[in-house]
Amino acid sequence: MENSWLDKGRRAYSLKQYDTALDCYEKAIAEGDIQAMYLVACMYKSGIGVPKSFYKSKELFRRAADAGYQKARNAMAFYFNTPSVHRKGYVEEACRLREKGKYKEAIEEFLAITDKSFEPDEYTAESMYWIGMMYKWGQGVPKDEVIAKEWLKKAADNSSWKAIKELKLDECVPEVIYENNCAKATVYIYHNIKEDISKNISTLMELGESFKADIKFNFQGHCVALENLQTMYIRSMIESIFPGGIRPFVWKQGTKLDILAEGEDAKEAVKSIVELFYSRFSEEYLEKLISQEKIKRPISENKKTINTEHKAFDETEFLSQCMHEFADIRKGFNLNEDTLMKAKENPILHRLLAPVIEGCTEHGILKMKKNNRIDCAQYNFDCIESTTPPTVIDDTADMVSSMSRYYCKKCYRLRVKMEKMNLLDEVIRIKD
Repeated sequence: MENSWLDKGRRAYSLKQYDTALDCYEKAIAEGDIQAMYLVACMYKSGIGVPKSFYKSKELFRRAADAGYQKARNAMAFYFNTPSVHRKGYVEEACRLREKGKYKEAIEEFLAITDKSFEPDEYTAESMYWIGMMYKWGQGVPKDEVIAKEWLKKAADNSSWKAIKELKLDECVPEVIYENNCAKATVYIYHNIKEDISKNISTLMELGESFKADIKFNFQGHCVALENLQTMYIRSMIESIFPGGIRPFVWKQGTKLDILAEGEDAKEAVKSIVELFYSRFSEEYLEKLISQEKIKRPISENKKTINTEHKAFDETEFLSQCMHEFADIRKGFNLNEDTLMKAKENPILHRLLAPVIEGCTEHGILKMKKNNRIDCAQYNFDCIESTTPPTVIDDTADMVSSMSRYYCKKCYRLRVKMEKMNLLDEVIRIKD
């Protein structure tokens, strides 16, 4: 019918008369029109003409899908893959409802977002945090400290730094649970130790290897043995950006890390690792570990121990090794010559593309080395005399290793940006 409520709603929507369109659609829904139900769900999903609402859009999609509307079924099928930018919008809208005192509507939104709708991320964690706080304050729900604590713990376990602070998990060094030759404890990553993850992993591995116990780390759904930690980090950087790849190994602020150990010195091993995290990898604690011979004293570029053999920097060897390493890194990220040339046509990628292309030439590698001043040293302690066998310091190998880590990060960022742009192009193509 030309004058049906559905047609009237469509005309009003095309004229951007959203209030009228919504009123017409709702009257059509009252008459049993499932297509109108689907269109209202789309309005709530996108936030066009109405406040963005995950709860209302999902409910309407579900009702239309149950009634047999195919588009609604398709929407439900892809609903669990909602882009993070949309998730952020839903959480922000729910927070605005809470700030306006609309507590019942706000907590419905927060609960819908955490109801297995999304893979846990910072936005689902944010929702869990606010559910916990609303139970603590009695906003929209009966005040209940027990339920509040349960939700805050869920939020903390999903990397909510607000929840960690609320529960004071960052202030007390966790107790090491030890039973039957096995030990375990949980730590949460501090903001000031997340940046240089590769350096922290090296220190962590060295400390763990000083114990006889078998040590494992459980994080982000993975259980990784100590000896595989470094490999896991590098592999995840490459594979995470491709379809079906593993999740990236990222220590963002608040990341939950379970430390597990088994063996005769398991308790001591876990305790030392926990203290390393809660000292925030401070120089004071590292010095303590050095004095206990748990880790070795790093050699800085400017200060050498007395008992050291030094192998000077060889520029020819450096360039040769870098060209070989960089080629492997580009291959790992599927950044061949054709791909790089195609990327040059897109001005949005120029800033990220430049250092990757520079790594294809000897001149570019030397330019990167000069401009970035990459320091091979991890820490800078005063030197002491050593009675240990001579340590060979290879400036060339150290610089190649540092440059490779730097180049890997540049390739990773470029590939991630390219994948996001490809995804955006695909979304636009589907909509067209």
